[in-house]
Amino acid sequence: MKTKEYFDQTADDYLAAYDRQNDLRSFIFSERKRIVFELFDAPGGAVLDIGCGPGVFTDRLSQLKCKTYGVDLSEKMAALAQGRGFPLSNFMVGGIVQLPFKDSSFDSVLCSGVLEYLADVEPAIKEMSRVLKPDGRLIVTFPNKSSWLNLLDQSLRRVIRFLQRLNLPVEKHISPDYSPGYLSPRRLNRLLDQNGFAVEAVRFHIFRLTLLSKISPDRSLKLARRMNFVRSRFLGINAVVRARRIK
Repeated sequence: MKTKEYFDQTADDYLAAYDRQNDLRSFIFSERKRIVFELFDAPGGAVLDIGCGPGVFTDRLSQLKCKTYGVDLSEKMAALAQGRGFPLSNFMVGGIVQLPFKDSSFDSVLCSGVLEYLADVEPAIKEMSRVLKPDGRLIVTFPNKSSWLNLLDQSLRRVIRFLQRLNLPVEKHISPDYSPGYLSPRRLNRLLDQNGFAVEAVRFHIFRLTLLSKISPDRSLKLARRMNFVRSRFLGINAVVRARRIK
């Protein structure tokens, strides 16, 4: 399934996923949003939200008096965001490697849940650097390839796919679904450095065993909440990075 098709199909449920109680996906999304705004330090500026979805960050950006431009690959996501009527905000359909903005247009760029869907991250980093003003801030999120939990998840997915190819019985609810890739923090740091950024902060978060979340979502949520103090690069399945454009 292509990325655009996937998000067109899931658009109606995406916003609700931030608000549901006692739901693992909601907990993960809410933690990601909380950390993004812990690191966001540019109230009142011009902000580009790449992969804006139905405007999941725009409520907070509006409170901070930011002039927000949202871009999403999914037409349905962008339409939902525009329909929410946020002040000082405009949403459009577009991809990260061909942003429809002039050089040095923004004080900040937020890019959440996007890099893991790209075959090549570097053109996206170059493009985000282009549209940022000098000294502008970039905040990106991605699944952490250094996490032992993600490495375990990858191994389990390979085993399940192998069993399926042998036509052996595999419970449908534990079969691999549409999922993004992982990104190494070290590789991202190198690309940021090569494209004129200085990394200022890194936050690793969420302790989750994916197979457990499929077998017993309630237990997986309880475990994630109990282990939410974990900030280790080798355990946190997700990462949030803040960088400053220095050249």
